Amino acid sequence: MAVDAAPGHDVLQPGMSDPVEQSWCHHIVQGRLPELIRDAGPLIESRQAPYTPLQIGTHLSVPVMRPDGSVYGTLCTFAFHVTRRYPMGTWQGFATSPSSLRPV
Repeated sequence: MAVDAAPGHDVLQPGMSDPVEQSWCHHIVQGRLPELIRDAGPLIESRQAPYTPLQIGTHLSVPVMRPDGSVYGTLCTFAFHVTRRYPMGTWQGFATSPSSLRPV
């Protein structure tokens, strides 16, 4: 796992993990949540999204697929506030071409 965060917002660290059923990315891969969540507030309040101690406004998670069609993992990003800026096209390109990704 790699983490890129603005100074003072480093709430996630490499090596951190949660039980898979509490992972938003897992719920997205399973089809229980959409890849792009523009405003997570209503999903959190209605408990459609798993509990998280993080303040999530906008969340984007794109499954990374292996050549055989199975899921390798996900690329995820989120903002602490609701935002309209999200690189969906770029992220989908990475997810469909995992050979372009390199280990960190």
